[in-house]
Amino acid sequence: MAATVRYTDPEPASLVAFVPDEDPVLEPTVRIHDEHVIPYEITRWFVEQVAEQVKRCRITFVQDGQEARSAEMADLRQVFVNEGLFGVLDHGKISIQTADFSNSLVVPMASGAFILTGINTGFVHVETRVTSERPDIDVGSWEEVVEVSVYAPAGDLKVESLELGPDLESPHLLSSEGPAWYRLRVHARSRELLRDKVSMEPAENYLLIVWPAPPADVSVLRANRTDTAP
Repeated sequence: MAATVRYTDPEPASLVAFVPDEDPVLEPTVRIHDEHVIPYEITRWFVEQVAEQVKRCRITFVQDGQEARSAEMADLRQVFVNEGLFGVLDHGKISIQTADFSNSLVVPMASGAFILTGINTGFVHVETRVTSERPDIDVGSWEEVVEVSVYAPAGDLKVESLELGPDLESPHLLSSEGPAWYRLRVHARSRELLRDKVSMEPAENYLLIVWPAPPADVSVLRANRTDTAP
């Protein structure tokens, strides 16, 4: 694709510039039609219009690239579990008195949430994905999938070990739009493999997908037969 700048006097166009908008490295090309004499003022105006069009196309190219990168950010980490849970917490705040244990996997609170694990202590694999909108539901090989609303009043939503604190190496926050409500979809696999045991080698896998969304009811998309809620 290319944007065009034209000077037409008379028809057909005497000057036409083609400005590539798919790659900022490509330079514009100018085509001169017929043998009409074009005044200097018109030529200078035309060149200025071409330069402005190049600037607009390159700004759009950069913005489109940023939107594509921010549409979904992913990260895979090992998270330390203590007492059978880890957190998705907003600035480390825990409001245990508001915890909702209505399902066996995710416990939303007034802000943030707990994720209930199978092991009591040790490490689990946690992948996080931050999207700009609700993704399609794909339970795949996941054994349990639950979706809850999470509030982040401080806009600092992170995966946290309740003993070691937040993962400081994680490249992004889960609260992509700052203080707001978010939807958290938690996928889990192998929670029954080492139930209530200690495992320093990760055997459980979790996928957390987060996107901005108004608050809604808890939705169990796939449930395991074993209930781990207290």
